[in-house]
Amino acid sequence: MNIVKYKPMKGKSYIQLPKELIYHIKGLINLQNKDDECFRWCHIRHINPQDVHPDRIKKFDREYVKHLDYSNVKFPG
Repeated sequence: MNIVKYKPMKGKSYIQLPKELIYHIKGLINLQNKDDECFRWCHIRHINPQDVHPDRIKKFDREYVKHLDYSNVKFPG
């Protein structure tokens, strides 16, 4: 009998992807953030798609997020 303690993964800040997955044309965008609000930034990128450096959070994104209500969303941290 093997006993293993289950530790589910939690949403957290930016984690570097393996190089096979980094190419954003394959449909996976890993936004580079330093906070624990990955969902917020993914939502912003979905609303406001970018062709150039879609993995970066831009000044416009930070301004745009102020117009959305995330008061009922609990971010980890």
